[in-house]
Amino acid sequence: MLGALLVVMSVSNVSACESDAAQNETASHTLEVFGFSSIQISRANMFRCGQGDAFAREFHAVGPSGKSASGVVCWGITSNPTIRPD
Repeated sequence: MLGALLVVMSVSNVSACESDAAQNETASHTLEVFGFSSIQISRANMFRCGQGDAFAREFHAVGPSGKSASGVVCWGITSNPTIRPD
């Protein structure tokens, strides 16, 4: 139980290092680089990310193919962002 508490506390502290606005910008920029447009960023959803990820933002956008797309952008302190589609 104490181990789980420490993990939650450390993730919370790491997330506080990057403001909400900066997290939204990272997610938007990542999606733009990969050809997404009309991007809408919403809440964080860490449950859909990997173990090493510290940040996450859900999104709705128009994908590179012109179709509606949604998913989550995840990234860690030392890792590049990844796009995880729904």
